[in-house]
Amino acid sequence: MTPYHSSLGKRHTECSRLSKQRHIKYTHISFPFRMLLASIYPRHQDRQAHYSHATEVLKDPRECAVAVLLYHFLVYMTMSSHATTHNIYPARTPSDYEAATALFEAYATWLDIDLSFQNFTSEVANLAKIYGPPDGELLLARLQPSSSAIANREGAHLRNAGDGDFVGCVALRPLTLAHDSKAELIEQRACELKRLYTLPSARGIGIGRALLLTILEIARKRGYTHMYLDTLMPRMAGAVKLYKSMGFVEVEAYYANGLQGVVFMCLDLLWS
Repeated sequence: MTPYHSSLGKRHTECSRLSKQRHIKYTHISFPFRMLLASIYPRHQDRQAHYSHATEVLKDPRECAVAVLLYHFLVYMTMSSHATTHNIYPARTPSDYEAATALFEAYATWLDIDLSFQNFTSEVANLAKIYGPPDGELLLARLQPSSSAIANREGAHLRNAGDGDFVGCVALRPLTLAHDSKAELIEQRACELKRLYTLPSARGIGIGRALLLTILEIARKRGYTHMYLDTLMPRMAGAVKLYKSMGFVEVEAYYANGLQGVVFMCLDLLWS
């Protein structure tokens, strides 16, 4: 695989600055909203950190007791709702990559744009090589059998009988950026988010958000410090809204893309 090459420069500085500003503002929101956000934050240790910070400002023991009950109730409800609809797991087997191929092709059909400038055909033919571990990852979302009827009308080629339906995917690959100094090259390790997609019939139940949260966690564990992506407006306005809610900020182009309405975004993984 040949990663994209670009110049980092002011783009990285702006990404980090905006991410830090967002983090600072987040720590000053009111207690009820802090508790709600803490309860649905994807990583347990971060939920606990936000919860602890929120209760520091409470003086009345009764308020602390209510906060504890509210926190655990919301965590339980959030985890239960996600657990009953879908599973997310990494692609490893040939059948996994076959399902991923079908989803990638469904994505291209839905997007209705010629992706030949991104060598899309070659990409689909080499998913394991481009997105495989240890540096990359390809995640699949699968409805549990009780929910599989949602995606039936999207086509039998996505169905693995008896195990639910494949309804979404997201991929991660390393991204090589040309840095302004050797020191920056040592400190920064960038990756690129690719092909976040859920079937239209399976949207609205949190699968896209769950895929994004999972791939963000994987990127952090792999040691990446920044995640970049490109998306398209207005076709992918929903995705842009999701990215911004996760802390992504708009940046300058990091590779040549001549499409109209393309938006480049970055997330500082150390501040998100």
